[in-house]
Formats: sequence, C-alpha cells, structure tokens
Amino acid sequence: MEETRTVSAQWELSTYKFRIEGGGLQLMLEGMKEGKFRGVRCHKCGFVYVPAPFYCRKCYVKIHEPVEVGDHGTIMSYTVVMSDIRGNPMEEPQVSLMVKLDGCDSWIMGTLMGVGYRAAREN
Repeated sequence: MEETRTVSAQWELSTYKFRIEGGGLQLMLEGMKEGKFRGVRCHKCGFVYVPAPFYCRKCYVKIHEPVEVGDHGTIMSYTVVMSDIRGNPMEEPQVSLMVKLDGCDSWIMGTLMGVGYRAAREN
C-alpha cells in the first residue's frame, strides 16, 4: 500500500455565509422514500439538478419544475478514505464517490456501501 501524505492546515469557516437549499433536499428525500430520484429542471436551458438548487447555476433564474431521474448512473470521481479527520487509520477504508445519475446533469456525492475496498479496487 502506498504511503499516505498528510497536509496540516486550517480553514476558517466562520467568514463564509452558507445557504442550505432544503427544498431540493426535501424533494430528493421524498422521492427516495418511494424508491425514486427527483430533481428539478431549468425551464430556460433544460439542465437537470439533483438535489435541486433554488436557481439554475447556468441561467441564474429560479427553477421549480420537478423531474424524475434514473436510479443508475456513471461514477465521475471517487476517493478512498484511509484515515479519519485527525489522521488516525480507519478500521475499514471508506469509498466516497460522485455519481451522475441517468437523466441528470449534475453530480451527487455519496458513500459506496456493501462493497469492500478490495472488491471495489478489483472492479
């Protein structure tokens, strides 16, 4: 296994303002209860977001047209987490990934569950 590099740094978050887009998360979670993924499509450019933001990131217009997207997708990026936030080795490596769901233009982030790191690495 390759050696892990550690970068020591601080990121002061108190200077930033955050806006949690709860409506899009609520729409997505309600759909997930039914076994579906839901997002929002921009009426101007057609871009589909999951989870849905308040406005289109391309057109800067408010968006609110709910759409259903596929439950399959393409892994666009992934990382294997070998240590916790303090640098302590984890008992089992964690695979975090970004997926572009079928019928969606944005990516959603999650953790790959039920597949060990070694098995994921071999595929």
